[in-house]
Amino acid sequence: ELAGKTERALQAARKAAQLDGKSTRIQGRPAWILYHAERYVAARQEYLRLLDRFDDDFKNSEIRDVVRDAKLTLSNIAVFTENVQEAEEWLVQVLCEFPGDPGASNDLGYLWVEQGARLPRALRMIRLAVQAEPDNQAYRDSLGWAYYRLKRYDEAVTELKKAAQGSVE
Repeated sequence: ELAGKTERALQAARKAAQLDGKSTRIQGRPAWILYHAERYVAARQEYLRLLDRFDDDFKNSEIRDVVRDAKLTLSNIAVFTENVQEAEEWLVQVLCEFPGDPGASNDLGYLWVEQGARLPRALRMIRLAVQAEPDNQAYRDSLGWAYYRLKRYDEAVTELKKAAQGSVE
């Protein structure tokens, strides 16, 4: 897929998934390939099939990690297809199971900031993400945007400069 050979990658991933029905990660590769190729409708269907199979399986951490990643990706797909409510729902599901997940905290906080909704709560969530990963430029950008929307302009400028420069002091 990374070489632009989507169909070959998809065939190989589906064959691998067929041969190894136990590895959750291998089962999720066809969905990832479709997502990476920006075939969002098909990717969404594959991720939903993956969740149908594994969402209620709590046997090990690998399964839960794959489920978390699937829900995060489904949230991204929902954003790309302009279904913000669905995007939020996927992120809430992630945060219910993984309350400290910085990516889900940042993404949900950012969605709320974009809508001008729940701004104080969104700021707290984004701050948690930044605390977990202080060098993450995307999280710094979200933090700057949250400060801006809260009319805390000096703090917004500081964070947005850090995000743009790629440095955090």
